[in-house]
Amino acid sequence: MSEAIITRRGYGVEGKPTMHTDTVTAIGTTVWNVPATLRGNVSVLIFGGGAGGIYGGGSGWMNNGELSITPGSKVNIIIGAGGRSGNTAGGTSSFGTYLSANGGSGHSGGAGGAGGRGYQFGGGGGADRNDNGYDGGPWGGGGGAYGLSTRRQYRGGMGGDGGTYGGGGGGGGFANKTLYGGCNGGNGGDYGGGGGAGGGSRTITGIGGRGGQYGGNGGNQQNIGNNGTNTSTWTNVDRLNGSYLRGWGRGGNPGSGYNRSSPGGGGGGFGGNGGRGGIYNNVQEPGSSGAWMGGGGGGGYGSNGGHGADTDRSGGGGGGGYGGDGGSAISSIGGGGGGYGRSATGGANGGGGGYFSKGDIGGGGYGNGGGQTTNPGYGGGSGNSSQDGGGGICIFQYYA
Repeated sequence: MSEAIITRRGYGVEGKPTMHTDTVTAIGTTVWNVPATLRGNVSVLIFGGGAGGIYGGGSGWMNNGELSITPGSKVNIIIGAGGRSGNTAGGTSSFGTYLSANGGSGHSGGAGGAGGRGYQFGGGGGADRNDNGYDGGPWGGGGGAYGLSTRRQYRGGMGGDGGTYGGGGGGGGFANKTLYGGCNGGNGGDYGGGGGAGGGSRTITGIGGRGGQYGGNGGNQQNIGNNGTNTSTWTNVDRLNGSYLRGWGRGGNPGSGYNRSSPGGGGGGFGGNGGRGGIYNNVQEPGSSGAWMGGGGGGGYGSNGGHGADTDRSGGGGGGGYGGDGGSAISSIGGGGGGYGRSATGGANGGGGGYFSKGDIGGGGYGNGGGQTTNPGYGGGSGNSSQDGGGGICIFQYYA
């Protein structure tokens, strides 16, 4: 009869390894001397610099990975600068030859600034002095439309489309009560609801955006958005930071206006509620100036759509993203789409939410997007013409 021998793995002469977290934010090149005692892979998260847009720069792009690096070697870490004020692109950040992340350009980037598209983790920017809301990245919601555009003869814009996990942006309201039809909400992605239609004339209505496989359609004028998927009690949904991305998935309520001029509510998403249309409480019959509000944004994956603004000729709400709520419109300016993470909310002035960060006027990156009086965080887009974008950042963890 043989004997079983139980052995326990030791740590050797180096001792038990310790986890290290290093952060590099200095613009330019920093050399990392890789410890000779490195154990296992190195986990890296890196962002490019945010754009210095004239009004609403896009955020820097993100990259990450688990990297096998030779102990005792050297790695050149380059951090890209934020774009200079006046509409210049942010710089590229890189971790040696292993990973790189581009900077934001103009109004667009990983998350969109006001008037720009989100291409990655963030939502699309709401329209500001342009017609249509902008599309979100795969994890983001669409931006809400502008409420009044003189370039389009007083016709409000259409909401931007959400990405795979995002809801569509709400359509914008407009001013002429007889000549122009209502403005359409953006379409939701697979897990998103459609944006609500903006307020139109008494006889012509806009069209609510289409919901995805798990989302409801946005409401037409005077109509509630359709429900999406109720995940409020589910445990087989994704989690972020230990919290389930779940909810009721209810369609948003319509706003109020005159006759058929009231906007539609956003469609519910995969656990996210649609935003409501804008409310106008002036009892006086409107004249040529009108009283038409923006539609509500569609809900996303565990996130809510933003609301249309409560003024006449107002913008639409932004669509919810992957956990991040869409921004509500302010006056005629559409709300930005939400992004990746519970705190990745869209801005009230149009910047799409970013990677666990908030949008403002500029798109959110690793840090928040810039505003009129607040500077952007790392990788965030600028908020005004005198402001630079936020520089990039690199965070990496390893055992040694």
